[in-house]
Amino acid sequence: MLKFLRKYNKALFAFFSVTLILTWLVPSAIQEFSKNSASSNAVWATVGNGETITLAEQQKLTRQVKMIDVLQIPFSKEIGINGNPGQWYLLVREAKQAGLVGGPSEGKELLEKIVGGQANPGEAMSQSSQQYMMLLGEMCRAGGCQPPVVYETLSQLAGVARMLSLTGSAPRLSEARLKSDAQNALTGLSADVVVISADMPLPTNDPQPTPEQVEKLVKENADKEPGKGSHGMGYRQSEKVQLEWFVIPAQQVRDQMANDPRLSNVELRKAFLRNPTSFGAKIGEVDPNFDAFKDQVRTKLLNQITASRMDEMAKFIADQAQLSTRALPKDGIYTKLPNDWQNLPGLPGLPALAADMAKQFGVAVPKVEIVGPTVVSGLNSVNGLGTATSDRFGTQPTPLAQLVAMTKELKPTEVRAVLQVGVIGPPLRAPDPSRAPRTNPNQPAPANQELTTDLFAFRVLQAMPAHAAANAAEVGAIATQDEQKLLRFAVLESNLSAIETKAKESGLESVAREYNTKVDFAPQIRAADMKFIQYGMKMPTAISGLGEDATVVNEIVKRALAIPQGEFANSSDAARTFVIASPNKLAIVAVHVRDVLPMYAEDYNGLANNQRFRNAITDESNQVKIVDEFSFAALSARNKFTIAKEPTGPVDASAPEPPIDSAG
Repeated sequence: MLKFLRKYNKALFAFFSVTLILTWLVPSAIQEFSKNSASSNAVWATVGNGETITLAEQQKLTRQVKMIDVLQIPFSKEIGINGNPGQWYLLVREAKQAGLVGGPSEGKELLEKIVGGQANPGEAMSQSSQQYMMLLGEMCRAGGCQPPVVYETLSQLAGVARMLSLTGSAPRLSEARLKSDAQNALTGLSADVVVISADMPLPTNDPQPTPEQVEKLVKENADKEPGKGSHGMGYRQSEKVQLEWFVIPAQQVRDQMANDPRLSNVELRKAFLRNPTSFGAKIGEVDPNFDAFKDQVRTKLLNQITASRMDEMAKFIADQAQLSTRALPKDGIYTKLPNDWQNLPGLPGLPALAADMAKQFGVAVPKVEIVGPTVVSGLNSVNGLGTATSDRFGTQPTPLAQLVAMTKELKPTEVRAVLQVGVIGPPLRAPDPSRAPRTNPNQPAPANQELTTDLFAFRVLQAMPAHAAANAAEVGAIATQDEQKLLRFAVLESNLSAIETKAKESGLESVAREYNTKVDFAPQIRAADMKFIQYGMKMPTAISGLGEDATVVNEIVKRALAIPQGEFANSSDAARTFVIASPNKLAIVAVHVRDVLPMYAEDYNGLANNQRFRNAITDESNQVKIVDEFSFAALSARNKFTIAKEPTGPVDASAPEPPIDSAG
């Protein structure tokens, strides 16, 4: 026995060691396997009529959501798919029930569309093929799965997108409801109308606003853009600038260069002989007659010499601006100027530059002019200067107003030009009329057309960025006028019943005389103008003296339709007369309906199949809101979805990365 043990001791030791290890590990392994198996089969949620979703399925859904996150699709964030496997499951479930989800091949096609190509075996990979493989690999890594699962997920995503698109484009509107809405919009009427606007003084006791009332109005609308506040008020102050500028007319330089030695007869003849055809001579003509083309040659050379001189002047302006700030400290790309930069020696203004220009080039001293403070857009109306542009910032000429809007002190969002208060700006040139569009684009500009591209120099003296109005004084008289309109409208609105009574008893003419206005006849008043509704634009009929006010028009039509059609012809004038307030326009509208213009079946039938008409006629309450319709709460309620157990741990991310199989 001892001999046997000595002979096989190593084998026996190995056997019993393995047996001991297995005896120790097997129970825990069985226990762990049972635990994982039970966990995977545990119910995570229920849906519908008792249908269950296991934790294993929930983990797959989580991986799918992670793959979708890689694509960064906007609607997935809007409706809340990100990080919500439950919502993704419900979206896919409804898309499948609607028959909108295809097979994995559709997912493969979608991936090809996203990157614009596919990797084909045995072929050199193009850029799109590389992008295809990179995106496929990234999605596989994000979800920890093989390509077939990616294709399955993408096919489901395509089905969900198709479902959302179909739902969003289909208004929740029955044919009967559409016809009713169309009748309200297209039924019109002819009427006499009197508009009493708060713009006009009241006949008696015209209210006058107090300073306190004006200040309160400005404070309430200080940061609102004009027309965007209540009743169209708004006092936010636009960007304003003040400039100094001068112009050097091209004609003045042209006259100066007319006696240049380069325009002597000898030089003109030399230029002509170098290229006769450029001056109008026929191609191939032997010994063309110079005298016949002398005027054309002189005009063209004079234009060239003048343009060269103007370029020298423009360079001089740019150089002087750069030299004046070279010795000053810098603040990034800008020059650092003190608050009293006007008194800074070595920083020339436009008057000094104008004198230097006259001395350097022998022209008359340009007159320096001041414009502003004015809104930046108002610079376009400055004669001459308003049309000037710079070609130094981009491929297209930059207009003056756009250039000035980039001034540092205005805190611009776009900075292509370095411009600041106190520093001379880049030289500007007026548009060249010879390059303006012609009636016949095939007809060249005349060779003898004079050059008129004037040269401008400018400097920004003040720049005030857009800001909320500080007080009524900054706004000016417009705030007082607006407050007075509000007070007048309040008086008119309080007298609405009295005005309506007078209109019913004495007619619209008496109301018009009292309030110093007139009676206008409106042949058609409709909530939707027939000329525009066919193109998808629901625009109410504009009323003379009031303009467009959908609320007023809808109320007029509503009151007119309240009179039974069979009784309308025999109804009294008083029954067809009413008064409506228009808070949006600060006006009172008195109406006497003459006739109702019904919507005819021919009109409706011609428009009913027009999708633009259907979209326009449907109000917002009938539109499907995708975000609300497919929110997690709405989906859960429709599908009876209930989470039974939240996962206790994260999705297993320790699994090895799967190989990328492009063939799927």
